Amino acid sequence: MRQAAVTIALSQYRSNWGVADLDERTDRIFGFTQSPVLPYWINAGVYLIDTRTFPLFPDKGDHEDSTFPELAKDGRPFAHRIDGYWRGIDTVNDVIVAGQEAVRHGFALGEEFRITS
Repeated sequence: MRQAAVTIALSQYRSNWGVADLDERTDRIFGFTQSPVLPYWINAGVYLIDTRTFPLFPDKGDHEDSTFPELAKDGRPFAHRIDGYWRGIDTVNDVIVAGQEAVRHGFALGEEFRITS
C-alpha cells in the first residue's frame, strides 16, 4: 500500500495549437497535426489528501508552488493518471463550454449550473 501524502490526478497534456510535422534532416514540412497529445502530464486539479498533510498547506498562497514541490523532494505525492476526457476550467467561457459539453453528452445539469444570457 502506498503511503502518499497527496495523490494528484494528472491528465496528459494536449496542445491548443496545431504542430508542423518536420523531416528533422531537411526541415521539410510533410504534414500537420492539430492539437496533439504531448508526452507530458499536467496537474488536473483533483487531489486526495492525507489529513496528516493539512498542516503543510499554506493559509494563503498556492499549494502547487509551495507544498507540492516540497512533498515531491521526499517522493511523497503520487499520481493518478486520468485516461479519459478532462477539461480545464479557467474562465467564464470555459464554464459555459464545459456545461454545453456535459449536456451534449447526456448529463443533466442542476438549475444552479445553468447559465442564461
